[in-house]
Amino acid sequence: MGEILRRDDLIPPGLPRGQEVVAEGRALGKAIKIGRTRFMDEHGVESEAEYKRGMRERGELMLHFQFGLSDWKESSKGLLHIHQQIAQRGGRVDRFGICLDRIMGLPAHMRDGLQPETGLKLKSADEWLAVGQTVPIQPHLGDHMIGSPASVANLTLALQAGVTTVGNLAHYFAYDYPQWKDEPTRLVETVKALGIMAQLKDRDVILHSNLCDSPATLFDDRANYVGWAMLERYIVEELVGAELAHCFGNVVTAPGCAWLFSWPSTRFMEVRRLAPTSTPTPCSAPTWTETRPP
Repeated sequence: MGEILRRDDLIPPGLPRGQEVVAEGRALGKAIKIGRTRFMDEHGVESEAEYKRGMRERGELMLHFQFGLSDWKESSKGLLHIHQQIAQRGGRVDRFGICLDRIMGLPAHMRDGLQPETGLKLKSADEWLAVGQTVPIQPHLGDHMIGSPASVANLTLALQAGVTTVGNLAHYFAYDYPQWKDEPTRLVETVKALGIMAQLKDRDVILHSNLCDSPATLFDDRANYVGWAMLERYIVEELVGAELAHCFGNVVTAPGCAWLFSWPSTRFMEVRRLAPTSTPTPCSAPTWTETRPP
């Protein structure tokens, strides 16, 4: 007969109560001033979600691209080039996503001594702020934000830069970080960041989670895939009180499966759609972002 696991075997001793950690995060959220991006000023909106609602009402699709080199100086040049080329061709893009380097998910004092990977490293508060001021396209920060050991610090800097849709909850369940062994602290940092998001929910601040970065990619059918989405939504919205938006596409080869997330009769998910954000890439289907309008 297999060994019986008890609750005390799963929860480290001395871990604070979740409600206390959420309350601490809410208190931090009250002191954070959400910045304004060039995109917000150009379109006269207070958040990405407000812009999305307008797009939905007009029946338009938001366009997003993923971009980032390892250095902010070079990344900013690239963003300016992309924006100029799109404008010259009469095109439009609404949002860009940045792939931070994995070491950015660690506390700042740990980063210098580690071998960097290929993602972007933001090395100062000024570089964080510049993310929203370089081009009039709304930035999205997903990788190595909420769910990482540096959840609170990274989230605070992103909000101050005017980033109002922040990810990526799925990373907590599926990603590890070099030389990081203190899982209780990572858990507390993640829940505290969720508390910040809950406090700022009325400001249209939304937590993002990519289901294709989560353990859901290991499941054999879409029923369990949707079940994982339900679990994340329960944690974020029912237990914490924040707002959650899911996306998928990296490993979903049939975009028609979007009906699972958007079908009005799917009451167990209670999804009400905003304008979906399409990310066409050679290796993935379009990414659909779902959330609740107020």
